[in-house]
Amino acid sequence: MNVLFVATRSPWPSVDGGRVLMAQTIAGLRARGHRVTLVAPEPDDRALLPAADAGWPRTTPESISTPESFDRLRSLQCRFVPVRRRGWIESFVRARFSLRPTAIERHRQPALVREVTRCLRDAVDVVHVQQLHALANVDGLAGRGVPIVLRAENVETDLWRQIAARTVGRAAGRWSSGVFGRWERDALERVTSTAAVTDRDAAALRRLAPLAAVDVVRIPMPAALPAGPRLAGEPALVLMASAWRPNRDGASWFLGHLWPEIAAALPAARLHVFGVPAGTPHGPGVEAHRRPEASIEAFPAGAIAVVPLRIASGATVRILEAWARGLPVVATPIAAGGVDPGDGVAVSVASTAAEFTAAFRRLTEPAARQRAVAAGRAALAAHHDPDAVAAGLERVYQAAIRATPPRGSR
Repeated sequence: MNVLFVATRSPWPSVDGGRVLMAQTIAGLRARGHRVTLVAPEPDDRALLPAADAGWPRTTPESISTPESFDRLRSLQCRFVPVRRRGWIESFVRARFSLRPTAIERHRQPALVREVTRCLRDAVDVVHVQQLHALANVDGLAGRGVPIVLRAENVETDLWRQIAARTVGRAAGRWSSGVFGRWERDALERVTSTAAVTDRDAAALRRLAPLAAVDVVRIPMPAALPAGPRLAGEPALVLMASAWRPNRDGASWFLGHLWPEIAAALPAARLHVFGVPAGTPHGPGVEAHRRPEASIEAFPAGAIAVVPLRIASGATVRILEAWARGLPVVATPIAAGGVDPGDGVAVSVASTAAEFTAAFRRLTEPAARQRAVAAGRAALAAHHDPDAVAAGLERVYQAAIRATPPRGSR
């Protein structure tokens, strides 16, 4: 099957959840014999692109973020397009005329639209659109005999309602959610099919767009990956504070409201915060680290992953990768909601400083740690096997192809 894979960013280097999801998806499809052509904006830093083997960059522990030339990737069905990234003000102005939400308009790039059109001159069986924002670059294809499968990483309407409510107030949050909701509903009904990452998301999308075809295809993740070098702390705790708003919000809340009490109760603990300039002061017991060049750096051996999200939708890839790399996880209920198998072992759920402290203490015991890691890896094997996930996505593609009249037919 020839798959045209359209994204708003490069899957490599795979240093955050969205990129890991894309890289694992592409690797799985490629392993099943499909030809995948990626169309995405040119990576910000070509030097961080990972190694490639016969046809695609590998998504394996050994090759993540191993340097490889940009030109070699371009020759391997990677159509990296130079784009001018729009700011929020320009996107807001354009959105008034296009009637798209500002966040969607920000990712619409005429250069990407042109490249997608060029790629369609070849025989393409299905267009895979990675998350709703990328749909703005293939919108004109709907109804033209091209099967379009939207890979919904989350429910954008819910996510933006939560973001807006925490940043600009409840009234603005309801307005923002309404704008996004109308556009997301129409988008879901325009595409041929949608592949959600969780049952919870699929149900929400069906409520939002009753006429849409929505299936569930979970996030692929190997059951075992190596951990990174150890970091200081008894225990060492790792927290991601990337530019993504939910991560920033969760990290800020954890550091400002919970960490002082936790640090007082666990004076030997060390909190390693990734995604901020190294050396940034955050108080006693905290060490700041730059954004990792490879995701393995943020999952050091012997550490405990902290996922304090207060805004979430979809599945938290960081939890899945922590399981794969052998780290137990302590997360808020909303972060755990998309991935926890419900046994209370794979993810320790906490909402207060006292609950986080108790969970950290418990997971320093070897037996408790072992049980948590084993439960997480069992969940990965049962629900997130990369080949099984690729097979599920394959079935969605085939159904979309069957549901789409050939080009030129009436």
